[in-house]
Amino acid sequence: MPAQGRRSAETPAVADPSTTETAILPAVPAANPANPINASTGYPSRPDPSDPATEVWSLVERAQAGEPRRSA
Repeated sequence: MPAQGRRSAETPAVADPSTTETAILPAVPAANPANPINASTGYPSRPDPSDPATEVWSLVERAQAGEPRRSA
């Protein structure tokens, strides 16, 4: 193990932050007002209405509410 402040041959050099370039990050898309983001999870509280998962989501909500299943 090298002494503090010294590098060994296996230790990669750390770039000086003042000489490195920063990357430009993409813009964050605007929130969909029809599908607000849940602040505690960071995910939408429901799928977008155009998403096929909306039907499954509604079935799960009905089951959690205790609604009886439909017979086939």
